[in-house]
Amino acid sequence: MAPTENTQTTHSSSGKPAGSQASSSGTTSSGGYYKYRCKYFLSHNCNNWVYVNGSPCANCCAEGRD
Repeated sequence: MAPTENTQTTHSSSGKPAGSQASSSGTTSSGGYYKYRCKYFLSHNCNNWVYVNGSPCANCCAEGRD
């Protein structure tokens, strides 16, 4: 009988194959959602952030900018 090779993959505690590293480059500190600058960042010097690209923040909406 010929010897057989063991081709089992060992798994780390995270459930991924050993040797593969999880990349955290696609996540942000806000729970996985990207944040964008307010629509009026340049024109009105607004420093707020929004979750929808190209939209005004709540403060700019309250001031009637949109």
